[in-house]
Amino acid sequence: MKLLSPSVVALLVASLSFFAGDLLQISRSTEMNTAEEHGIFNVKVPDADSLADYELNLKRQAVNGDAEASRDLNHFLSLSGDELTKLARFLRDEDGSYSDQIEETVDDLEEKGGGKKNFENLDVEVALEEVTNPEISNSNFTTYAASNSVLTRSVSVTTTVKFLGLTMSKTKVAGRYQAKNNRATKVLSTGCTVQANNNPLESISSKKNSAYISNGKASFECKVVVTRYALVKNKRTKLSTRSGIQYVTGSGAGKVLSKGWR
Repeated sequence: MKLLSPSVVALLVASLSFFAGDLLQISRSTEMNTAEEHGIFNVKVPDADSLADYELNLKRQAVNGDAEASRDLNHFLSLSGDELTKLARFLRDEDGSYSDQIEETVDDLEEKGGGKKNFENLDVEVALEEVTNPEISNSNFTTYAASNSVLTRSVSVTTTVKFLGLTMSKTKVAGRYQAKNNRATKVLSTGCTVQANNNPLESISSKKNSAYISNGKASFECKVVVTRYALVKNKRTKLSTRSGIQYVTGSGAGKVLSKGWR
C-alpha cells in the first residue's frame, strides 16, 4: 500500500475542512441566505443572530403578501455596515434608552393631538395617527329625521415606531359604537391588535382593558405589554417588561376626541 505524501495529505485535510465549512454555512443559510449575502454575519455575535432573525421576520411577512414588510425587506438589504450596527444596537436596547425616548415621544405627540415625530440623531420615528370611519348601519327613520337615527360609528388609532425607516412595531386600538343625536349610546366592539412586531428580541401583546360610554363619548382601551429579551448562549433571556394603556375616545359624530397612552 502506497502512502500519501505529506503535501497530498495536507491538501486533503484542507479540502475536507473547506467542505465541512461549506456544509455548516449552507445549513445556516437555508432560511437566511440573503443575510449572509448582505454581510450580516460579519458583525459581532449576538448581533448577527438578531439581525438575521429580524430579516427572517420580514421575509415571512413578505411571503404572506405584506407589502410594507416587502418594502422594509428591500430597504433592510440596502443598509450599510454602520447602519446595521445601529440597527443591532436598537434591537438590543439593553439600557432601555430607546424605549424611554419612544415613550417620551408618544407623550409629546399625545399633547399635540397626534402626528409624527422624527429624531434624526437617534434615527427613530414615532407616529400616533387616527383613522375614523363613521357609517350608518341601521336607520328606520326618514331622511329628515336623521338626527334621531341610530348610527354606528368607528374610531381607531395606531402607534408606529420606525428605526432607520424600518417598521419596528405597530399597535392599534379600535372601537365600534352606536350613536344617536350626536351622542355615543352603546359600545359594540373593541379591537386590540399588534399589527407589526419585527424585533426578534421583543414580544408585544395587546388585549382589551376597558370600553365604556361617558358624557356622550365612547372610550376604548387596550393594555399593551412589551417584554424585552437578550440573547444569552443563543437563548432568549427575559430582561424587562413594560406595559401601558393605549386608548381612543370618539364623539357621537364619529370623530376622535382624544388618543394616546397612559
